[in-house]
Amino acid sequence: MKSAFSGIWGGYLPFTVDVSRQLKYGQENCLLVKLNNQDNPAVPPGKPLKDLDFNFYSGLYRWVELRVQDKVYITDPVQTGRVAGGGILVHYENVNSKSAMLRVQTEVQNDAAQTQKAQVRAILLDAKGAEVGRVESEAAGIAAGAFGRIEQQLTVTRPQLWSPEQPYLYELVVEVLHPFRHRRLLSERPEAAPARHQPSPGISIPRLCLIG
Repeated sequence: MKSAFSGIWGGYLPFTVDVSRQLKYGQENCLLVKLNNQDNPAVPPGKPLKDLDFNFYSGLYRWVELRVQDKVYITDPVQTGRVAGGGILVHYENVNSKSAMLRVQTEVQNDAAQTQKAQVRAILLDAKGAEVGRVESEAAGIAAGAFGRIEQQLTVTRPQLWSPEQPYLYELVVEVLHPFRHRRLLSERPEAAPARHQPSPGISIPRLCLIG
């Protein structure tokens, strides 16, 4: 790779690093991750590590994945740093035993040199994988170097409500459709579910519970 970069400080939150500009395309690249848990006054808890019962931060203790995606893609909620923005935001309204309304906001970034059009499709699956709701947005133009937020609404009839006795979970599949690339699927995985290998690169599945 062409250069080194850093800037991730402590904590338990996930982080994303964009290495697109550092890669040497068509060549072999080596990505090294160096971890440092030495005393640092800028990182909580502010006491020397030798005085603590255990380290508050040390190492990579969760999964790591390498994402290869198109120039039109769903943003990463942590990387964007925008309040109530980035990635996929799901909100529930009027939840009862007869129906439930889901509002889905998807933030799509365009890193291409020209304005691009994209659609967002959201599909809700029940615990057995059967489709119980689907919505597809109109094609929206997103300026070069900018992002757009696409809001959608799904209604579920006779939802299975979550409870400690019946912890029922739905799955929400969100896809970005690029009309000018033969509807190629672009993917993003919200942090509501651990990373898993999937045969389709366009599937993003957070698990959802509906509480009445």
